[in-house]
Amino acid sequence: GMQAVLYSRIAGGDVDFWWVKPAKQAPDRLERSTLRLHIKGPHKNSPGRSRPVYLPLAELFRDGATTSSGAIFGIDSSGRAFIQEGEEEEGGSNRLLVYLVWQESWSSALAYKKFMRGKIFYQKGQLEAPGPDWSSASRFFARQYEMQDKEVLLAAPHDEEVVETLLPPDSSQELYESI
Repeated sequence: GMQAVLYSRIAGGDVDFWWVKPAKQAPDRLERSTLRLHIKGPHKNSPGRSRPVYLPLAELFRDGATTSSGAIFGIDSSGRAFIQEGEEEEGGSNRLLVYLVWQESWSSALAYKKFMRGKIFYQKGQLEAPGPDWSSASRFFARQYEMQDKEVLLAAPHDEEVVETLLPPDSSQELYESI
């Protein structure tokens, strides 16, 4: 069955991650034991050798990194991951409240240059206000991203897609050549 990487802010403000997996007896259901990190045992879900591939994304949010395009990654006071775009002073700032990062293609854990490509799914929020903007709380959006090492390219706001449901349809996996 399909599995996903869960990123979580843990004690001390660090961001860690591990696999969440389907139940063995019911592959259409989440194995609830994998919502917590297990280094060993029947529900082992630590990232192991794939850790170097997924670590740069965790570090962006944990460190409050700023990309060359000026996008700021962070975690708000409620614990929600966000990407801040635009200049606050110019009134053109967007806060993207990330709830899912779809990773469609990625490098080998052994590759010299690490990369990931996919889409970031989000709700829209306001500066310094935890949670989504009440006027668009039930609306979901996506934009394509590409990450090489710690540099992230995010598709322009005019390439934003409206997503009709919280969990995106299969068509959301389609990517265009480059950002």
